[in-house]
Amino acid sequence: MSLKEFSAMGSCCSRIIFNSDFTPDYKKFMHINFSVEGGSLISLMSKPVDFDMDLLTAEKPFDNTCVENDFSKKYLDFLKTSNLEYILMDTYFDLANLLLLDNGSYVSNTARLRRTELYNTLEITKKINVLDNVDEFISLWKNACDSFFDFLNEYCADTKVILNCARLAYRYEESNGNIVIHEPFLKRALEQNHIRDLLETYLLENYDVDVLSFDRNTLLDKNHEFGFDPSHYTSDYYPTKLSQLVEIIQRNEYFDSYDNEINSEIRKLKRNNEILKFQNWDLTEYANKDNIIERSFCPICGKISVFEPFGEHLRENAKCPNCGSLERHRLTYLLLQNNYQELINRKQVKLLHLMPDTVFYKYFSNLSNIDYFPVDSDVRDYESKDMGLTKETDLENLPWENDAFDIIYNSHVLQNVPNDIGVMKELYRVLKPDGICITAVPYSNEPNTIEEEINSLDSNQGGKAPFRKYGLDFKDRLVSCGFDVIELENTDIVRSGFDFNSYKLESSGSIFICTK
Repeated sequence: MSLKEFSAMGSCCSRIIFNSDFTPDYKKFMHINFSVEGGSLISLMSKPVDFDMDLLTAEKPFDNTCVENDFSKKYLDFLKTSNLEYILMDTYFDLANLLLLDNGSYVSNTARLRRTELYNTLEITKKINVLDNVDEFISLWKNACDSFFDFLNEYCADTKVILNCARLAYRYEESNGNIVIHEPFLKRALEQNHIRDLLETYLLENYDVDVLSFDRNTLLDKNHEFGFDPSHYTSDYYPTKLSQLVEIIQRNEYFDSYDNEINSEIRKLKRNNEILKFQNWDLTEYANKDNIIERSFCPICGKISVFEPFGEHLRENAKCPNCGSLERHRLTYLLLQNNYQELINRKQVKLLHLMPDTVFYKYFSNLSNIDYFPVDSDVRDYESKDMGLTKETDLENLPWENDAFDIIYNSHVLQNVPNDIGVMKELYRVLKPDGICITAVPYSNEPNTIEEEINSLDSNQGGKAPFRKYGLDFKDRLVSCGFDVIELENTDIVRSGFDFNSYKLESSGSIFICTK
C-alpha cells in the first residue's frame, strides 16, 4: 500500500491518531499535511477576517496558531493546492460558540481566542451560544456543510472524506479498577452529544463519506499527556482508529480499481449503520452514585433536561421546562422533520394554524420562509401569552379563497368548536391540492363520538371545555368532508424505543394527515 496524503480537520479525537507517541506506526501508511484544530465548519466557510498578527498574544503558540487559522480560513487555500487523498474530520469544535463580526464573517468563540488581545478589538455584531440557539445553529451548520462539500467537489474532487464520529466521554478507570463518572463531563456530554448526532446524521445522509465508528463505552485517560478532557481517551483508542483508517484505505484501493459502485454501497451501509447507532444511544446515566436522573431531549428547542409533570391528571415527564413543549408538540415536530421536510423547507410556504399554542407559534413565526397565519375565534387570552392575535376569525367561514394554504395545522382544536364538521369543510376548502392538513385530537376507543359538552377542561387548549369526546369514527368524520385521510399511529411516526424514551412521547395515539 502506497503512502497516503492525509489531513486532519477537527480535534484531538482525530489529530492524536497521527501522533507518534500514541501510534508509532502511522507513518508507515500515511503522510500528514497541514491540519487544523479549534474551529467549526461555519467559521471555515465564511469570509476571511483581516487582523493584526501582533494581537495573537496567547501564552501557548498552538493557541495562537488555531486562532490564526480560524480567522484566515487558509485551510481552504491549502486544500486547493494540496492534492490530498484523505481528510479526517470530526465535529468536536463544531459546537463551539460563534461570533458574527461586522464584516459578516463568523469566527469560533473559543477559550483560545479569548486568551488573546485580538478578542478585545473585535467588532462583534452577534454572539451565538449554541445551546441557547440550537435551531439557528443547526441551520447555519447545514449550510456550511453543503458549502464545504461543494468546495471539495469543485477544487479537490478526488479527495475522500472520513468522518470520525467521536463523542464527548465522561467515564474513567481508577487505579483500583472502578469505573467512575465525571459529573461535569457527563453534563457536557448530555448537552452536546445529541446535537452532534443531528449534525452528523445530516452529513451521513447527504454525502458519500467513510466513517470511523465510536464506542460510547470509550474511557477517558485521567493522566492523558494533553490533560484530562472529555476528548482525551485511553491509549488503546488511537491505534484502534488507525487500524480502522488502514482498513478504509485498503478497501478503497481495492475497489477503486475494481468496482467503485460496490464500494459506494459499502460506504452507504456503514453510514446507515452509524445513523442507527445514533438513534439507539441512551440518555439515562448516573448523575451520582446514589441517584439516577432521567434526562430527556426536546427536539424542538434542542435542550436536554428533566421534563416536568403536566395535565389535569398529571402525566410524568410531559413538559419541556425550556420551551414548554408537550408530547404532542414533540411528536408533530418529528413528523414534520422526518416526513415533510421538503414541504416545510420550500422557498415560500403558506401555513394556517388554528387555535395556536405558544410552542408552535414561536417555532413557525421564526421560520423566514413561512407565511404564517395563526387564527382563533376567541383571541382574549393571547395577549397575555405574548402572541400577536388581535382579530377574531370565524373558523366556519375562513376569510381566504379556495386552495390557499400549503400546510394547515390543528391540534386539540376540533373537540373545542361547536360545529366541528363545519370547520373541517372549511379546512378542506382552503387547503391546496398538494398541501397537507395535520390534525390531532384526543379520542377514546369507543366506536362513536359522544356529542355533548364534556364536564372537564382541556388543559391542552387553555382550559376550554370540549363539546364532544371523539371515538374511533373520527377519521370517518374527516372523510365525510372530502379529505383523503392517512392515520399515522405514534409508532408509525417514531419507531425507535430510544426516541420514545428520550423525547418522552406517548406510544399510543394518532395524527391524521389529510389531503385532497
